[in-house]
Amino acid sequence: MAGKIKMIIDRIVEVKTNGVTSLVPMTKAKLILIGINPLKYDETTADDPDIIDKLIKYAKESGIEIASK
Repeated sequence: MAGKIKMIIDRIVEVKTNGVTSLVPMTKAKLILIGINPLKYDETTADDPDIIDKLIKYAKESGIEIASK
């Protein structure tokens, strides 16, 4: 399923920023610090299990629930 990485990134950004748009760049910068550049992923990007695992681990550490689809 292509686009799962983008979906997880969007969920992390949504929860971490709580709708405050000024926090979006900081949240994306935090993802870059863990080795994931959000700008590289869109709905058509092939899913990489290593990236998905890294995002899910970060989400769990941040207390964010990711729905499995």
